[in-house]
Amino acid sequence: MPHPTYPQIIQKRKLISVDGPEYLTSENKPIDIKSSARPHSPQPLYIVPTFQRKDTPTGRQRLGRGLRIYLNRGWYSSGEDELVGIVLFPPNASPNSLDEYREYVSQWGSDPLFDKSGPSAFLDAPHFTYDPPEPQTAPRAVADGLIIAETFGPGKSNLPVRVVGFEPLWDDVRKLWYVDITLGPTSAYYTFVRFGLCRYQPHSLSNVELSRVVRTEFAQLLADRTATLSYASDHIDITLHGPSALSKLGKALNGNNPQFAQIGPTPGDIGTLPDDPPVVVPTLTSNPAAGSAHKIVARIEWRSVGAQGDLGWESVDNGVDLAAFTSLLSTSVYWKGSVRWPRMDLPTNRQYRLALYEYEIWETDGDVAENNVTTSVAVVPMRRRLVYVDFWPLDAGPVISGG
Repeated sequence: MPHPTYPQIIQKRKLISVDGPEYLTSENKPIDIKSSARPHSPQPLYIVPTFQRKDTPTGRQRLGRGLRIYLNRGWYSSGEDELVGIVLFPPNASPNSLDEYREYVSQWGSDPLFDKSGPSAFLDAPHFTYDPPEPQTAPRAVADGLIIAETFGPGKSNLPVRVVGFEPLWDDVRKLWYVDITLGPTSAYYTFVRFGLCRYQPHSLSNVELSRVVRTEFAQLLADRTATLSYASDHIDITLHGPSALSKLGKALNGNNPQFAQIGPTPGDIGTLPDDPPVVVPTLTSNPAAGSAHKIVARIEWRSVGAQGDLGWESVDNGVDLAAFTSLLSTSVYWKGSVRWPRMDLPTNRQYRLALYEYEIWETDGDVAENNVTTSVAVVPMRRRLVYVDFWPLDAGPVISGG
């Protein structure tokens, strides 16, 4: 192989990489030389859920609407500005083509462990958003009428799609490319998402903008949660609210009470809720059935002053189980309760915190069960799964303090 400083190599380099004003447009912008070949297909490795925690004047929100897709190296198979494309069902497409599109486009819907009938819906461009402090995660482009590579050519269906493009980012720790996807709010509990991914090169000749489509594994969004705290002289009132759903065990525990089923999510609820909870909490009605198979525990915890890290915390007592409430104006469940916080009666040489835990309760095998629960028809072994946790620091003494 010739040495890179040989004259013939230098000459070839000049032919393909020359800087200067003659390569700028009249607006002083670089000229984009269009790609004439399709990009390579992306290689998604795995997807992890992401969430945002937002402090509020009275507590904290967890917005569980993010997914980070890690991709195998490398990137830019078709040149600069190559994007990660999310393939979407096109606007104004014929309903008769739904089945043909289904294997390529992105969808989301309810967890079948809670709702076997759906809802399931195609994702669309308005469902995608981003966190303003992280502008690099914003969608870079939305394009319509691009032809799926697998369907392009004479005698084929030439299916047009809508594509939302995201700039791939580099993770210097994992040495992988990734893209952060943030979706709008959904009232479905632990919404499932499955993406149709491609590489998208906006600077391409017609009909070669997209790579072949790769379907990702299913991933789940964390359920949104809003905790509200109210401090009194000797106790703390706590409300936790967000979307919920009943598992098979939950339905058995409440005797298939229809009251909660009436407020469950419907297909139109996906992506239509506001980002923040209403300022005025709606009128609530006690509804134990709505909280079946969910256990919300609030308790005061302590550890020695000077202890570091997350280890060493102990519970002051067994804590309090929060009771479930619902409203006809909301698809959320509200869990409410109070914990005793006798600040003046506690040693001051300790650190204190309010801890809030949410568990799902599932029927399991007897050899791994934590306990047994009694349904309307049988006693079944059960095990808990932790799905939400948050903490607020507290101070012993006369000054009320906390999250």
